[in-house]
Amino acid sequence: MSIEIRPPLAEGRRFSETVSACFGGVSTEEDAEHRTKVLPMERALAAFDGGEMVGATGAFEFDVTIPGGQIPAGGVTMTGVLPSHRRQGILSAMMEQQLVDIHAWGEPVAILWASEGAIYGRYGYGLAIPEISIELERDRAGFKRPVEPSGRVRLMGRKDAAKVMSEIYDRARVEIPGMLTRSTDWWEAHTFAEHDESKEPPVFYALLELDDRAAAYAAYKVHSDWNLDGMAVGWLEVIEEVSTSPEAVAQIWRFLLGIDLIQTIKAMHLPLDHPIQHLLAESRRLRMGVKDAVWLRIIDVEAAFARRSYASADSLVLEVEDGLCPWNSGRWELDTSGDNALIQRTDADADLKIAPDDLGSVYLGGNTFGALLRSGSIHELKTGAAWRADGMFRTERMPWCPEIF
Repeated sequence: MSIEIRPPLAEGRRFSETVSACFGGVSTEEDAEHRTKVLPMERALAAFDGGEMVGATGAFEFDVTIPGGQIPAGGVTMTGVLPSHRRQGILSAMMEQQLVDIHAWGEPVAILWASEGAIYGRYGYGLAIPEISIELERDRAGFKRPVEPSGRVRLMGRKDAAKVMSEIYDRARVEIPGMLTRSTDWWEAHTFAEHDESKEPPVFYALLELDDRAAAYAAYKVHSDWNLDGMAVGWLEVIEEVSTSPEAVAQIWRFLLGIDLIQTIKAMHLPLDHPIQHLLAESRRLRMGVKDAVWLRIIDVEAAFARRSYASADSLVLEVEDGLCPWNSGRWELDTSGDNALIQRTDADADLKIAPDDLGSVYLGGNTFGALLRSGSIHELKTGAAWRADGMFRTERMPWCPEIF
């Protein structure tokens, strides 16, 4: 069997059909329109068995916030192989070609949400952003300290809310590692499309203003239900909440927890350090779950680490072995003592030996070198190196990505 891997130029609809089939679905005209609007086929790859498209993957063009700034990133998406062609090396062929392509596009990192966590470590992706979900009984949602009302909350339709939401999002994005740029097309063809306003229940958009300035928003749905005694037992689904200050996050959650005729509040895709854990009197009532969110792959060690900021002035030599991106292999000296980080190849003895997936795990600050050392994932070649590395890579905020792409 000879499999050809190439961009499916001028084959966007067929690409969309293949993506849906890989995940056990059927592509609609709307699916194809949304997908091709945000993913140029030049940034997609398809696997062909003769004339049949049997596999697909793509990489959105993002900028992702990192400590100290932002960098271009390939957002890997729509990846799969038809059931008839699995376990034949097709996924590996596509993923390996994609790494080469992202490097050629000058994007120092690649990121993705994994349909199955066991798949992508073999291609050098490491878990960079964990996330939490909550499920809270409304009658146990008391605040630890009184949150007095301030500002005002307005409910807005999507068209009116879009501009204000994008402004709030962009203000928050510059401070939180892992958040992605959203173009106008992205808001329309992905973010709002994922809210699926065509289906009941409707989506509500709540905008919080503090001192006459937009400060937070929440997109949510009310799933109404009643028991046989006529009691409301519905639940509130918080689709996305973004806030720009501690006061804003307290006020928007005061609003959400105060919505009537609700028994339970559920939210997914919250950051690991979300303030709701410390706002409530009984944090155990959140029934928090923790799971993997975004996986990150260092495509270009030199470019990625030179663009990042660091919390302490130090010098560290990392030894990297990278079979899929061989330009990364070798020893790298990271010097953060100056105004700008300097990373360069060196012949000096290494302080730490680290694999590409673990390098991706620590890049945004969502994991520590110490934790990886204790798990046996990395090798400390000089005593105290992991502790020093954690001092350098420490961040003020845990990384977060509020939506699946």
